[in-house]
Amino acid sequence: MDTGLKDIITALDRLNFTTKDKRAIHSYFTNNATSINVASAFLRSCKKDDEIRDYLKNIISTSGRSVAGQSGLTYIFVDNSTFFFQGGAAIQRLEGLDHNYKYNHITYDHGLLIKTLKGDRKLGINPIIVGSCPLPADSLWKKKEGYDVRVFDKNRDKKEKGADDFLTVMSKVIYQNTPGTLVLVAGVFDYQNTVLEASKLKWKIEIWSWKFGKTGYFNNNVNIFCIPLDQHYKSFAYGYSSNPNNKIKGLDVINGDTIQNESIRELFASNDLFFWFHREDEIIHLYFNAQGKSNKAKNLLNNKYEDLEIWERN
Repeated sequence: MDTGLKDIITALDRLNFTTKDKRAIHSYFTNNATSINVASAFLRSCKKDDEIRDYLKNIISTSGRSVAGQSGLTYIFVDNSTFFFQGGAAIQRLEGLDHNYKYNHITYDHGLLIKTLKGDRKLGINPIIVGSCPLPADSLWKKKEGYDVRVFDKNRDKKEKGADDFLTVMSKVIYQNTPGTLVLVAGVFDYQNTVLEASKLKWKIEIWSWKFGKTGYFNNNVNIFCIPLDQHYKSFAYGYSSNPNNKIKGLDVINGDTIQNESIRELFASNDLFFWFHREDEIIHLYFNAQGKSNKAKNLLNNKYEDLEIWERN
């Protein structure tokens, strides 16, 4: 049985929902199969049974209505305005890092971020980003996933204009297209009015944000899912530094001249491994905040690449 579906069934049984209610839930997810994993992630993020119960009851109350997100297309919007500093603080907390080091040289690969957001879903338009432009080395610019990205750069354009253009495109999408899934990386309340309007128009909305403050505002809206980036950061975040701090374990790949930085990021991201790295010509310096992670990285590299010379460094 699918893990996401199992989570939903377990919640229904544990909270003593009636057979009639279970049938309504089954009907809803039969028509909205792509929502199962998102719903499961939301249920796992709930801290109280009342939150879970209210959420499932709202699904039951709307299961007989027209299906939200019926087009099957996904529209991705990323607002970088608070993404970086909130993410840095969140990852420091999650990784148990020294807060004296400002964000511990943490950076992000937007190509991997959008890959995480998209999953295996079909895009309605190219992803939209507002805020600072991704770095030239970002895998986003490789266009490996077959799409371009439109960026409203607040550092280049006037801040207000960039935000207005971003919001204009989002509004056009929800008003001019058959409802699909709106994926928004932003603060939970940053686009509150637009999100609520999209929900009324039968869009499904996923708000991906760092878990700060209260996130329960939309709990009673069956079309809106708040997904914590805290559960996914290893798939797109990493550190770039020659010496993150003195508590870090290290590996030196002596003959790493044929390994591209992007390949390292993708290898570790796909294996749920947070890391720092720094390159000096053919030598790749890798850093980890635990010996177990260093050992895991060494095994991954040896399994993927032949004849690597890897030195351990304390």
